[in-house]
Amino acid sequence: MAKLTTQVVPLTGVKIVPVAASAGGDKMANDGKTVLRVVNAAGVGRTITVTAVQTTAVVPGFGTLTRGNVVVVTATAETWDIGPFPTAFNDANGDVGWTYSSEAGLTVAAVRVEPVV
Repeated sequence: MAKLTTQVVPLTGVKIVPVAASAGGDKMANDGKTVLRVVNAAGVGRTITVTAVQTTAVVPGFGTLTRGNVVVVTATAETWDIGPFPTAFNDANGDVGWTYSSEAGLTVAAVRVEPVV
């Protein structure tokens, strides 16, 4: 499992460069504003499962809510942006992680857009 470096999109733009997906999954620092970009160049669909570490949360006025993993199925030649993720998805290091049905043919990137002030 590799930790992706977040690529920040400034006002002037940037070319996002995805890296090969790792066997066993990958992770990224999660600030609640970063998305996972998945590019599927494989000849078949792939399933990406983002793990929710904290599966329940108490929300004032609503009680206890249940949160599950996020599961996305991509077809071949598709690019998906998944997220951003609430911090309830974070592990003890502040990272969000995911796995693949197969990493073959997948590239991934952690992408955050900088707000314009």
